[in-house]
Amino acid sequence: MKLNIMNNTITTLQKKIHSDLKKIYNTGPTSLVETFNYVMSGKGKRIRPILTLLTSKSLFGNYKKSYNAALAIEVLHNFTLVHDDIMDDDSLRHGKKTVHKKWDVPTAVLLGDTMLAKS
Repeated sequence: MKLNIMNNTITTLQKKIHSDLKKIYNTGPTSLVETFNYVMSGKGKRIRPILTLLTSKSLFGNYKKSYNAALAIEVLHNFTLVHDDIMDDDSLRHGKKTVHKKWDVPTAVLLGDTMLAKS
């Protein structure tokens, strides 16, 4: 019974995180908004923000105060992946073209900088 409750909680949080990550950066230069949302639209497990939220809930009985920090951690993590893909000259990440292959290296570097600032 408790495992089902935990799985439902995690699934609910993952859906909310996926949805809210799409809302973080919707105004600005089109090239950056498009690339930011391309990266954040990946269907990862979102383990980092989930762990942040579950830790907050276990320590403080509530995860709401840590929610923005959890989103920031996910954006920051994805920033590191964008720059890592450039350094390793990777073509794909989870079956999708990497930013520097889909657009170009300068766009990917600028996107990474934007993600770092947004986080």
